[in-house]
Amino acid sequence: MMHVSNVQRTVGLSGSAFRDKPRHGARQRSITYVDPLDQDHPDDAAITMTERQLIRLLFVAAETGARFARERIDLDPAAWLFAGRRLFHGRAAVVACRERDAFVRALLLHGLSIGLDASPEAVDSLVVEGGDILDVDASAIRPKQPGCPSQLQPV
Repeated sequence: MMHVSNVQRTVGLSGSAFRDKPRHGARQRSITYVDPLDQDHPDDAAITMTERQLIRLLFVAAETGARFARERIDLDPAAWLFAGRRLFHGRAAVVACRERDAFVRALLLHGLSIGLDASPEAVDSLVVEGGDILDVDASAIRPKQPGCPSQLQPV
């Protein structure tokens, strides 16, 4: 069997400042990267999340992969999902994007092509105060170079 990686690593940080908050009575934990090509094992961790949280995670994964393909970003989109990011206060997208705020930040980051990481405050500034996710203030972004949409950044 081909092994993509035999390295296991914990997603997110173990420090108390970065631990997940309990949701709906279930304790959330870090997700350990395991080789998806290996057979399931009785010791594999069970991850509990709501349907909405799963859908958020799937949307972020799809948008990340689509953006990397569209912009020909020479990085593995799965690696982006598993790495800690400033955007999520040091947590990985696979952990953080179950929450609505992190989900919205990820969609804005990839949908507007404003880099591969950013401060949460910079991305949050793109959403109109009290507005919904669709109320993005487009005047708050500008291209770094004319005609290069992949390098938009907050003003």
